[in-house]
Amino acid sequence: AMPLPEAQKPSRPDEKARIESRGGIVDFEGVWRVFIPGSARFGGQMIARWGLAVSRAFGDLLLKEAERYDCVGVAPGGLVSAEPEIRIVDLEPSQHRFVVLASDGVWDVISSQDAMAICAAQASPELAAQTLLRRTYAANSDDNITALVLTWAVAQ
Repeated sequence: AMPLPEAQKPSRPDEKARIESRGGIVDFEGVWRVFIPGSARFGGQMIARWGLAVSRAFGDLLLKEAERYDCVGVAPGGLVSAEPEIRIVDLEPSQHRFVVLASDGVWDVISSQDAMAICAAQASPELAAQTLLRRTYAANSDDNITALVLTWAVAQ
């Protein structure tokens, strides 16, 4: 198994520095999380504390534009980024059978090696993804769990 990216977690030193340089707080509450530095007005309500367990995500507008919601001490540009880290890897179809794309809820409880073994033992990519998710759930992941297993046909 070859992990493609490093987990984009707030506890990573480079991610923590990026978040804190914009006024965010990185704190441990069950897991490491990004928090707004103070209260914010969002959806007509005052929110005293808001956080997320990843440092990069598609959603969470409040953590991306906290300054627009009366949160004091946040620099424009967001605490959480949707900009991905990109790594280009040459795959050899005759050697690499599949790629697993999964959310942090999977990787928090299943290692890359275990995910590879689980998926390799299945007859189809659909069954591989389903089995991986069942194992993740059984391992008591306390986060969202999503997985996609991609395969390709090898030219004969």
